[in-house]
Amino acid sequence: QNPTTFTKCRHSDDVLCLCHNPVNPDIVATGQTASISLDGHSERPYICVTNTKTGDITKLPALHRRAVRCVAFSPDGKYIVSVGADDNNTLMVWDWQKKKKLAEQKGDTHTIYCVEWGPSNTIVTVGVR
Repeated sequence: QNPTTFTKCRHSDDVLCLCHNPVNPDIVATGQTASISLDGHSERPYICVTNTKTGDITKLPALHRRAVRCVAFSPDGKYIVSVGADDNNTLMVWDWQKKKKLAEQKGDTHTIYCVEWGPSNTIVTVGVR
């Protein structure tokens, strides 16, 4: 694997999370923190989906606030769930190949650190009690 592949996505700040597609392990999703330029301009955080073998990159719309804290692929690899670092730890479900947000839901006022797809396409989160 080429270790520079992830830099091609051009994340503008720290990458906080990474997950592999369960159907194609060459595909990974990464999420970052928001970035602030020297002139004070803020850029929302976003998710990049990278095929580490081909170098193909899909950048999802920057809809989270503060940071993308965690990401997970669905068992069939077609969807991504992400958790933002906003006050509500907002969850978003994405059709990553179409770059489309399918659903959004407030998570919790307590920090969520991990998200996974559970049985029967349920979404499970873990965080501060």
